[in-house]
Amino acid sequence: MVESSFASNQTATSISGSKFILPFEPYERYGYCHIFEGHMADANGTKNRIVRTNKNQFVYAYSPEKTMKIAMEVINNTSSILRNEGNGRFHKEIYSPTDGQVVRVAYNRTDNFAGGKFIGHNYVIVSMFPIFD
Repeated sequence: MVESSFASNQTATSISGSKFILPFEPYERYGYCHIFEGHMADANGTKNRIVRTNKNQFVYAYSPEKTMKIAMEVINNTSSILRNEGNGRFHKEIYSPTDGQVVRVAYNRTDNFAGGKFIGHNYVIVSMFPIFD
């Protein structure tokens, strides 16, 4: 369930009870602005689109609220396998009915990320993008 409004940090609680945050502020390396600039800015309604420096594009440029909805679709899907990348970073990927493509969501534990800026949540969504075969 997404709990925040448009144009702000998006927060949601996973089905397992973990609290996630998708930061809205203009961070270049993580959060909504990072996702938008790298993987939505050149969206044009088509699937399997790669542009610029080999950046996979979502079908559409989504609002922060809809981006969080897609992220939670992936995170909450019990069929997708959680991959531990080490140092508190994880990712999951699975088909998103909302985007119509396989989407990977990468997230970090908040206790060892960005100087503890997101304490109060368990995880911060760092990036997400479609995965093509």
